[in-house]
Amino acid sequence: MANPAPTSKLPPFTLLDEPLLSFSPSDPKQVDVHPLRGLVNFGPYSKGSFGGYTSKVRIATVGPESAFRRRGELMASLRYSHQPSDRAEYVPPYSGFESLFRVKLEAAPRDAHIKWPDSLSHLPGDGDPQAKLFQAMDGALRRLDTVRNDFDSCWCIFRILGHQRRVRSSLMHTTR
Repeated sequence: MANPAPTSKLPPFTLLDEPLLSFSPSDPKQVDVHPLRGLVNFGPYSKGSFGGYTSKVRIATVGPESAFRRRGELMASLRYSHQPSDRAEYVPPYSGFESLFRVKLEAAPRDAHIKWPDSLSHLPGDGDPQAKLFQAMDGALRRLDTVRNDFDSCWCIFRILGHQRRVRSSLMHTTR
């Protein structure tokens, strides 16, 4: 006969207060539990120093050729203001990247954009699709390293065909 499981003296869960997010390294009053509202009210944590280093954030990109138009649309949408379309009581209006972060958002020069074929099977290299993707990403990072001074952040766009033939997209963001 199996031994009964020992009873736990811990509660099944504990509600925690949401943490206060800091939006200033020097002013402890610039805090909010809501990240978007904090950005709107106080600006980014780095506002005191970031603008002194650069007046713009230059975006490099890596990914399939077919995704580049959507990448441009995403960058454009980040620049402009938006009103919330749902959860208006929770989501504040978005005033645009430059207004919030106090730097411009722009595409890096042409050499900092690496376009792959749309299908993993068309990527150069040996092995299965995962090995080809690894080789392509390694090559892309090596190429970007040669133009490292021309961009501040890189968006890596992956379009993956799922089992039901639906396309799922993901975006990986890297910074220095």
